[in-house]
Amino acid sequence: MAADLKGQHVGDWGVGDYLGNGASAVVVSAERQGQIAALKIIDPEMVERYGADQQRHRVELECSLRGHEHPHLIQIFDGGLCSETRYLYIVMELLAFPTLTS
Repeated sequence: MAADLKGQHVGDWGVGDYLGNGASAVVVSAERQGQIAALKIIDPEMVERYGADQQRHRVELECSLRGHEHPHLIQIFDGGLCSETRYLYIVMELLAFPTLTS
């Protein structure tokens, strides 16, 4: 999925390089008006398996943290359902740390 999206847009974020993935999402770099971020795209298979309403609620819950600041909380910038790709996504602060598997 991530390779197919490079150079495309999810929401109004330009999709960049693949950063990693977990059991339910892929993470890529993203850019909007000079702002660099991490874009988490929920795997469409998860939406099919658990239902769109449940996955949309998950995204809304994460997006409810937008604007909150705490030393142990990553900043959330954006998220929702992309009207073009139909992907559920969350955009967050991009941190330059190794992954948990590194």
